[in-house]
Amino acid sequence: MKITSHIGALLVTSTALGVALVGGVYTAFHELQEVDRGTFEWDLQKKEIEALEDNLKFFFLITDLGQSSYLEKSADDLQGQIKDHVERIGVGSGDFMSSQLAKIAECTETILGSVRRIAILLQADDPEANGGVIAEIELENDEEINVLMEEFELIKRGVNKNHSEYVERGTVLRSRFLVLLLSGGLLYICLLTLLWRWTSKTVIDPVKELTREAEKAEDGDQEIKPLSGGPYEVKVLGRAISGLVNSLGQHQEVLEETVKIRTQELVRANEDLLEEIVQRERAEDALRLHEEKKRDDHKMEALGRLAGGVAHDFNNLLTAIVGYSDLSINRMDEEDPEIESLKQIRLAGERASVLTRQLLLLGRKQVLDQVYLSLGVVASNMQKILQSMLGEKVSFVMEIEPDLPSIHADQGQLEQVLMNLAVNARDAIDGFGTVKMTIGTGEREIDGAEQVHLYVEDDGQGMDRETKAKMFEPYFSTKPLEKGTGLGLSIVYGIIQQNEGEIEVVSSPGEGTTMRLFFSASDVPPINMPSTVREQITAADQKKILLVEDEDVVRGLAFSTLEYAGYEVTQASDGVDAVALFKAHSGEFDLVVTDVVMPRMGGRELVQQISREKPDVKVLYISGHIADDEVQAEINNNGVPFLPKPFKPSELVSRVLEVIAND
Repeated sequence: MKITSHIGALLVTSTALGVALVGGVYTAFHELQEVDRGTFEWDLQKKEIEALEDNLKFFFLITDLGQSSYLEKSADDLQGQIKDHVERIGVGSGDFMSSQLAKIAECTETILGSVRRIAILLQADDPEANGGVIAEIELENDEEINVLMEEFELIKRGVNKNHSEYVERGTVLRSRFLVLLLSGGLLYICLLTLLWRWTSKTVIDPVKELTREAEKAEDGDQEIKPLSGGPYEVKVLGRAISGLVNSLGQHQEVLEETVKIRTQELVRANEDLLEEIVQRERAEDALRLHEEKKRDDHKMEALGRLAGGVAHDFNNLLTAIVGYSDLSINRMDEEDPEIESLKQIRLAGERASVLTRQLLLLGRKQVLDQVYLSLGVVASNMQKILQSMLGEKVSFVMEIEPDLPSIHADQGQLEQVLMNLAVNARDAIDGFGTVKMTIGTGEREIDGAEQVHLYVEDDGQGMDRETKAKMFEPYFSTKPLEKGTGLGLSIVYGIIQQNEGEIEVVSSPGEGTTMRLFFSASDVPPINMPSTVREQITAADQKKILLVEDEDVVRGLAFSTLEYAGYEVTQASDGVDAVALFKAHSGEFDLVVTDVVMPRMGGRELVQQISREKPDVKVLYISGHIADDEVQAEINNNGVPFLPKPFKPSELVSRVLEVIAND
């Protein structure tokens, strides 16, 4: 029983020390987890504070920039984001800083309200008369901003203080945890050393003697002799070895078969584990790609919203430039030396309108307007823009067949196709090269119908079969992530399909690329042919028109144009005034021409109200940018009359005649 007593005492001692050590390690580990959790939570609070600070700076910047409609909307959006940050900080910190957070939310609401009041005062008939009130409001805004920044600094200092305390506490606990681990390791080494020395003397040496005797017995020289020393248990072990050897021999085959089966099971389990790892990596890659696509979509949406707002204001200016140029040209003699200057002004305005259409396409708010166009005229008007996009290293050649038949398509979308194909050809060229654009007919007929073709050729690096198979997929790009979104050719493909065209690609590595586009030709004369004579601005007979437009310069142009054409025109600056005029005239208007986006009441709300007075009222929408999805769907799907800005006076009169004549 001696070995049992020694082992029992050793187990009791090691167990007691182990329990004490494990208890200390567990306590330290649990406290360290709590501190790490707190540190992580305060890290999140710091990030929320940083995000809140960025939004506040951008919010203050927007409130100081000006008071346009889309900047006011951006300030409103930022105020919503600030409110979300405040709520998340409040949830994470409990009652801590609740008063400061409430004050920040209150201040941002007050500042946003002041911005809206200033915007209303600036839109008044005499904004200079309200200068004193605006100055007082701006002074109040400055005071609110100072209060807000003081509260924000209190919150920021509090969060930084708590975060530092948790970091310091974590450092202390980690040191304590490390000391406990080192102490446990040393204790474990000491116990192993003592156990080895004791085991070597009382167990290992007798077992070696027993082993030597067993080897002699295995050779058949003699039987196992009784051990000369050692504990009782080892002696019993010696007597049991003979029977154990026989038993092992009997069970060896069974053991080998069992090991074989278990090995096969382990191999299958390992293969399943590897497959699961591969599937998980694929799922993680797919999730990462989805998140990147989502971020790109958000960026495109924000950029599109900004582009749409800029295009709206720019189109109003272009409407005045092109319109008044047309009016002046129609009122002048052909021999007048100034008429050529006016024609150049009109041409520059028309080219500028190409850029605004690209901005609207970027904002995805362009109303689809498929008409009969000359593809050659569209490309010719964009030649200078395309050359500037290609840069100095790339030569640009354009060949257009004269007297091309028309195609039925949307002009803005055709311009987008030309720009995307030109950029794609430029990116395929490494260094100096040439891009050639050819437009003509006679290459193909489908069901006996002639096709107008557009070829875009480059002498770049070309594409292999795998790249050609994926080139029209959204977000597929051979360019680095920071140099391309992979949307250019997918947009081209969608536009071609939408306009009932076809596209082919001819390319091979090292031999350049040719993009071939085909559109069905039509006998209908194109509407975008350059004018060689002055356009007539006349009306069939006198009608009463209610003109509603918030931009003075555009309203003045439309009023002069329609009055010059022989119409009796009543004008209003917004929807509210228009409703009052409509009721005052008992609804005796043959047509209502209204802008879509206006302060106080927009065009759609105006039409809904006057339709209650006169259900069969005729309406013509005019706008440079439609942000209302319902109005856009109504125009695209229901065929509601619409005239996009910028427009010529002749186009306005023609559209008005068409709407009035359409019963």
